[in-house]
Amino acid sequence: MDLPAKVYAAGPVKLAVQTENTGVVYVTLDGADAGELIAAGGGLFTGALAVHGAIDNGSHSVEIIAKQGPYEDSRPAMYEVSTPEPGTEAWSQAGPVASRTNRVAVTPAGDLIEVGQTEIGGVPRPTIRKRSGVTGAELWPEGTITLDTREGAVVDVAMLPDGRMWVAMNVHAPNTDPLPRIVLLDADGHEVGIEAPGTIGRVVRALATDADGGCFAVGLAGVMGDWDIAFWAVNAAGVQTLGDTYDYTDGKHLPHSFVDFATDVLIDGDVAWIVGASKGKHDNNVKNNFLRGVLVPMDLHTGKIAGPVIVAPTVNPWLQSAFFGAALGSDGIVVTGYGCDETCSKYRIETSRYSADGERTWFAPELSNSGLAYGNDVALDSQGRALVAGAVTQNSKLRGYVFGREVGVDGPILLDHWYPGAGPSEALGIVRDSYDRIFPTGYITVSGKTQARITLIHG
Repeated sequence: MDLPAKVYAAGPVKLAVQTENTGVVYVTLDGADAGELIAAGGGLFTGALAVHGAIDNGSHSVEIIAKQGPYEDSRPAMYEVSTPEPGTEAWSQAGPVASRTNRVAVTPAGDLIEVGQTEIGGVPRPTIRKRSGVTGAELWPEGTITLDTREGAVVDVAMLPDGRMWVAMNVHAPNTDPLPRIVLLDADGHEVGIEAPGTIGRVVRALATDADGGCFAVGLAGVMGDWDIAFWAVNAAGVQTLGDTYDYTDGKHLPHSFVDFATDVLIDGDVAWIVGASKGKHDNNVKNNFLRGVLVPMDLHTGKIAGPVIVAPTVNPWLQSAFFGAALGSDGIVVTGYGCDETCSKYRIETSRYSADGERTWFAPELSNSGLAYGNDVALDSQGRALVAGAVTQNSKLRGYVFGREVGVDGPILLDHWYPGAGPSEALGIVRDSYDRIFPTGYITVSGKTQARITLIHG
């Protein structure tokens, strides 16, 4: 059998077994069933064992069991896992000069899709690229692909099981209002002729795929002198079935008494959970208009509100808040964003979990900061951790910050990673793969120009 004795990083541990007169080969790992190896012909069976980072550090016993009819033979083996400290950088890759990555997605094969913008001819244009999830190397022959010749940026990407992807972007010609574009791309990043152009003047911020191959997108729209949440539903054929706005109301104030916007969206069955914020008098005992994080459950097909709208609670002096990123877990929705005091002179990153009925079942604030501090995106891994990508002001400049906490536990930060450099930076998106390898994205500033950054950090 071929099995490495030492493993130093999360990922698949390849296993090969050469046999004679064998019908099937099973594997146990530390006494538990690890499944069946794949027959490769000539008595060779292959497979892989999973390592998920520091949680698997230590020695592991393997038993190989070969069977042929009523006969059985077995062999023992061992390997030892020793990974770097969680939060340690494995590699980072930079995008073109004057670029940034706004969001990232994992393909069905475990590679990475970056979306954002790149300056071309002095104008930022919406761009996309694909990288290896193992090395970070660019995989498309043309490298970075420009998706529109107009000024703008791709704000989000959502994968389909076959490798195609929906992207959301905002573009505009000189001296014109923004135009949302919701476009379906093939697995190589090229348009397939399916798209839903949004209403001009509205802005799309995020989207998610539905079970039928379509998508649901959210953003903001100017309505009656204020901002409302904009939403779009697009089916797999590119037919837009919804393209409307939602105005938060508590039933006590006139319509358009609240300023609302959406920043992210999740789909759970037939419900689209819209993530964002609402500014207004949400509590009778509050005289001032405060910004509060909100979660709006909406029927995916009709646009009707599908349950109680959740408004983030306040704890003095943290009277204002906003949600920027969210992830769907088995016990509810985990959101990240910020909290600030009445005048927003102090900020802190806040991450929390809400049940469908509106109860906040977990809350984790970070240390307060006299400058901006916020979480932009959050991913959940198989170890029960919330992985947050954000930014914190240090020495009067924003600095990208990534950290992980165990959801539901009032405990310490389990891993953290700071973006390098003396210039401003932000971590804007984050994903993890099936081995809990963590990929934050965003930008750093080099010689006065932003530069997209994607990193693999150890978990």
